[in-house]
Amino acid sequence: MCDLKNLLIALIVSIIGVNCFDDNDIESCMKSKHHKGRPGKEDSLHDQCKGWEQYSCCTKESTIGAHNEINHYNFNYNHCPGHKMSDKCREHFTQDLCFFDCDPYLKPWIVRVNRTF
Repeated sequence: MCDLKNLLIALIVSIIGVNCFDDNDIESCMKSKHHKGRPGKEDSLHDQCKGWEQYSCCTKESTIGAHNEINHYNFNYNHCPGHKMSDKCREHFTQDLCFFDCDPYLKPWIVRVNRTF
């Protein structure tokens, strides 16, 4: 009886381990027009996004878009009339966008939401 119980526990642990820790389950890109289909090496990413050149979900074009005053998501960094975003704040927002576009390890935190407007 004890051997059967241990065998059952080992089987359950191995099934959970395979489902929770499969590398292919963690390393992937979001499905969007600004992300590649699969993460991989990029020859040249722009400015603040260079840290992801060895393994990324972004392209050079999307990283250039992340640095524009109106980025590739149509967000204007200087959206407050009469006020320009500080360089330090802009740097933070750009780095955050590089992370969002380039990092191949975001899947555990992505939640699919169905919205209707």
